Formats: sequence, C-alpha cells, structure tokens
Amino acid sequence: MPELPEVETITRALAPRLTGRRILSAEFRCLRVLRGDPDETASRLAGKKIAAVHRRGKFIVMELAGGECFTAPGEVTGVFVVDGVVGDYLCARFGILAATPLTIHIEHNRITSVTCENKELERVFWEYTHTDENSDRVGEFAIGTNIGVSQVIGNILQDEKFPGIHIAFGDPYGAHTGAPWRSTTHIDVVGLGFNIWVGNAEGEEQIMREGRFLIGEGAAT
Repeated sequence: MPELPEVETITRALAPRLTGRRILSAEFRCLRVLRGDPDETASRLAGKKIAAVHRRGKFIVMELAGGECFTAPGEVTGVFVVDGVVGDYLCARFGILAATPLTIHIEHNRITSVTCENKELERVFWEYTHTDENSDRVGEFAIGTNIGVSQVIGNILQDEKFPGIHIAFGDPYGAHTGAPWRSTTHIDVVGLGFNIWVGNAEGEEQIMREGRFLIGEGAAT
C-alpha cells in the first residue's frame, strides 16, 4: 500500500487529465477490486464521464457524472440557441451566455454558421468546431434529467445535467452510442427553457414545458 504523500501526488497528477473525460471501455485484471460481474460492470462504465478525482485515505476515488440520457443522432437540421453555456475550456472563459447567446445553424448534422454579439466567442467556437473533419458534426443529442439542478452555474459537468436539451459537436463516443465515426474534439452546448415533445405511431406527448418536466417528479412545483 503506498504512503499518503505518494497517493496525494498521483491524485493531483490524475485529476486534471481525467476530469471531464468519458470512459470508452474498461477491463478488470484484478477481480479482487470488483463486486459483481466484470463484463456487466465494464458495460455500465462505458460512456460515463468522470466528474471528479480525489483522495479518500489511501484510495483514489473517481466520481462519475450522471443525470442525463444521450445518444448519437441520425439527423439534425435547424437552429440551436445556446443561452446556457458552452463546454470544454470555453465554459470557464465565457461563462453563462444568457445576455449574449450563441446561435448555431445546423444542416444535415453539420454547422453551417454561428453568430453571437460576443465576436471573440463566435471566433473561438468556430475554430474549435473546425479542428478536424468531424469537429463540426453533431455527435450527441441529450436531455438533462437532474431536477435538483435549478440553474446553470458555468460548470459544464453540472450544467449538462440541467433539465432540458444539450447537444455536442465532435466525437459521438461510439463505444457507447454505436456511432461508427470519430473526432478528436467534443464540445457540449447547453440551452435553457425548452419545450419537448416525444411521439410514435400513436401520437405525440409533451414531456417538458418551458424547462419543466411534465412527467414524474419533474411535474411538481
């Protein structure tokens, strides 16, 4: 068992490298560290984001983010107004965008244009989403489901759990979604105050009105 100073040093080195990253796959080589079936556990870990890394005694603890359901969409065309936050390092740099929303035009899953009163954000976001051939492609469509999050705060790991829709451009985390393409980048964009309908052959149902769920606990005031 390593000594506390060594564990603390390793923790501090791992935290900035792992926080915010998503687990693509897992393999357990020592079953003594595991409770339950290794294959089932590995399957459940795939796609999870690491929210934080910290030390607890002589153990290194990785907290996994939750509170969203996501997929890689087949087709996205339209306009997405980001009046919440943008992800990655842009979140800390530009903060909450309610006063200066970023408007993203999308055709056939690709960004065609972005506009914003904050021209620096407009420029940086455009450059980020054109890093490689798929950086401008919609790789994630998600609904935040954590009704305990009442507002965005400028921390993407929490803000993407805010009730409503967020999408991401870049890597679709194919190990979890089954999408066959890749990107070296992935950036989330979070909007506010959504109305959401779902439907099938039997009809449509509205599940969110102005950012409040109409089903389950989210329907409570």
